[in-house]
Amino acid sequence: MTSSKDSGTESLAILDALLKEFFDYKTSNERKQEIETVLGEFGSQRDAWKHCIYYLNNTTNHFVCMFCLATLEDASGLHGLSALNELLYNNCVPATFQNPLLNLCVHNNSLLRAALSTLNNNMGSTINPEYLSKLTEMTRLCVSVHWHRVESSPGFPVLEFLSSLFQFTFQQPTLEGFYMTLDIWNSLLDYLQLKDTGHIAKYEEVLVTLVHALLKKLQGHRDLDNEMLDNDEETERQKFLRQCIEVIAKIAELAPTQTCTLVLECWQPLMSQYSTLLCGGGNESTADSGGDWLEDCAALTQAVARLYSQMLAAAVPHNLASLFANLAAQATQARLHDRQQFLPIAPNLIELHSQIVAGLNACMCESIVETSLTAVMPLLTEPTAPKLQHSAAHVLNTICLQRAPQRSLDQLYTLFTTNISHLPKETLSVVYCALVRCLLSWKWESDSTRVQLLAGLIETMTPTGGQAQLQDLSHITAVLLHAKPDTSSAKKLLFTAVQPVLQQVLNDFPRILKTKPEHCNAMLTLFLEAFRTLQHQMGAQFTQRAVHTFISCFTQCEISEISCGVDKLLQLLTLVIEQPAASFKHFVPSCIALCLENILPSVTESTSGIIKPPLFHLLSSLVMHKWQYFYQGAVQDCQPVLEHGDQLAAILTAFGQSLTQTDISIFSQNLQALESINHKWKLYHKDFYRG
Repeated sequence: MTSSKDSGTESLAILDALLKEFFDYKTSNERKQEIETVLGEFGSQRDAWKHCIYYLNNTTNHFVCMFCLATLEDASGLHGLSALNELLYNNCVPATFQNPLLNLCVHNNSLLRAALSTLNNNMGSTINPEYLSKLTEMTRLCVSVHWHRVESSPGFPVLEFLSSLFQFTFQQPTLEGFYMTLDIWNSLLDYLQLKDTGHIAKYEEVLVTLVHALLKKLQGHRDLDNEMLDNDEETERQKFLRQCIEVIAKIAELAPTQTCTLVLECWQPLMSQYSTLLCGGGNESTADSGGDWLEDCAALTQAVARLYSQMLAAAVPHNLASLFANLAAQATQARLHDRQQFLPIAPNLIELHSQIVAGLNACMCESIVETSLTAVMPLLTEPTAPKLQHSAAHVLNTICLQRAPQRSLDQLYTLFTTNISHLPKETLSVVYCALVRCLLSWKWESDSTRVQLLAGLIETMTPTGGQAQLQDLSHITAVLLHAKPDTSSAKKLLFTAVQPVLQQVLNDFPRILKTKPEHCNAMLTLFLEAFRTLQHQMGAQFTQRAVHTFISCFTQCEISEISCGVDKLLQLLTLVIEQPAASFKHFVPSCIALCLENILPSVTESTSGIIKPPLFHLLSSLVMHKWQYFYQGAVQDCQPVLEHGDQLAAILTAFGQSLTQTDISIFSQNLQALESINHKWKLYHKDFYRG
């Protein structure tokens, strides 16, 4: 093999051919030994690392990549590590080999040294976004995986690196770049949290400085959009605040006293100013001066609430619970955002009021329940800003999770008798869940009152008088999902209240499937959650009637034309099949027929992402839990008798075909299912399977 740089392409071709020949099963052992000798001679050359870097830059052959990495790792000088860093940053190495190469670079602190140099050289300048992404990702990986090695390595300037990273973080021209650098800090903080508390003493100064900078950052970027939601249901400003506050919260785990004290010192002057405003200390000039300080106060209020548990743990002096409750009650009573003189800053007032109310969730305790209810009840019973209503609803839910004093029931009683349909749909669901939880878990003097209120509440959730229209089912489904009762008596009470709705859904289902199949998903979702939560209360007879109705309806229609609800039906049938009760065993034939004759032939690539996983879950549950359907008891020779072999063969064939498809998630799920069946029933040992 040549060592001339000009012949790099030729030598790469030779290396490629040699490695392919070496790994070819037809190659003799003698020839493999000859190739090993040639490769060894190449690797021992002084400048072999230069060629390896060239090869890594210009090959897609994994055998070549592995050989080059092994050669570089064995090299004595590793003079080319800076070039290797460039390979990583410029994404010139196949993804499979990036971590091994990362290990190689980090072993000599090369990657972080290169990052240190890059950060310093680009301070205050705009870096190509793609290059920045690679730089931050590689540095984050290095910190998260190898910081323990870097930290203990003699001569590596840890604090200098962190100082450069700090400056680089707060000189990013774009939010995306800022978020990327925050990921590096998160990785470092995750590592430090795993160490003993005394370990961070050389990091404390930079971490406290980071808190200072983040608090300053929180009080900026006021131009970020706070209305449009992204895919994570967050606005641009909400995402920004969350990212900053979560880093502060991680630092508070490591340095609680310093961090919490800093946040409180930053927040208290602004909150004092707001308190003065609530007490009548503001006028038109307050509105004319703008609401920037209110927006800053709202951001810091969110941070204070997030750190409440750390403040308790660190015994930082405060009286936040009563302070939040009193401020929330005062703000609700004052309603500054509705006053004419404050209209220019009304959005800022609403945001701060909302954050104060939301803060009650973090510090809720029995001593502030009454004051908290005083603060949130008017926000729910009277028209106001949706953001305030949503925060109030979640506080109500938190209260109903508490063992609240009996006198709180008097305050809550209004919600059972007041029309709250003006609330936004999601907010209304939260309120309904809270009230149902209160009825099911709190102690009531009269059971008849509780039954009456629950029945009335469920009827309110279905305002069409029991005709379970689809737009009404989401509230009851949410109650079943989020307000799960924890005692048999409470479950019985809830089932009694929702049974009329379930019965009406069952009556309407055949017609809806034919006329408005797109609505069937909501109906089946309701039944699925009802069975999960109340299966014993529903009883075998009612469940059998429901399942029989669903199976019959879907058996009589073209599944390929009606995909809505099929996945929910399959999930429901899986739950039923897995029940040990003998009363459900007669569903096995109809379930198998539905799966094999109706659903499986209709599953196409376009619907496989939704229907295939629950379909195969049901098929594996049928084999796993109803094995006796296929193998009856032993006869005279003690061998089990195979029955319904054609159905078992069809199920196993379906599994076999799924393993040949490109969907890796289905492959993994179904292979695991087959292994589970084999573990329980020794499937692979059966003569039928072997045949």
